[in-house]
Amino acid sequence: RPGLSYTLHTVLDLKEELGNRPLCLILGDDAFCGFPRWRGWRRILERAHLLVVSRKGHGGRSGWPETVAALLRERPPADIAALRALPAGCIWLGDIDAPDVSSTRIRTALRLDPAGSDTGTVAGDAAAWLPAPVLAYIRRHRLYGG
Repeated sequence: RPGLSYTLHTVLDLKEELGNRPLCLILGDDAFCGFPRWRGWRRILERAHLLVVSRKGHGGRSGWPETVAALLRERPPADIAALRALPAGCIWLGDIDAPDVSSTRIRTALRLDPAGSDTGTVAGDAAAWLPAPVLAYIRRHRLYGG
């Protein structure tokens, strides 16, 4: 879509397409910490479930910001059955086995090394973190400065 696009717009469009079927938005626990500052965050939660994932061993659930702790008191974490039974509004917390690298670090690597050299530096690390077709697509379309 042209101009600024917020997650809210994407969720609204998807929900219109899906109707009453459940929609899940997957967030890293780091992104979830800022979720109450997102544009239309309550509307997002009215139309989608939040699946909040933490990398194993990161223990991201201790020390939530107060705004997130309050949201979790208001909507205690749900189980998978609730995600299937309800069209939106649940928050699920889970762990994933994923590489210890953030999307921010990958975008930084792409900006530092748009040509794609394997320098062994932070810039060259993007090739190690992304599947080759994904990296080729990013570079072909000049996404993230890559």
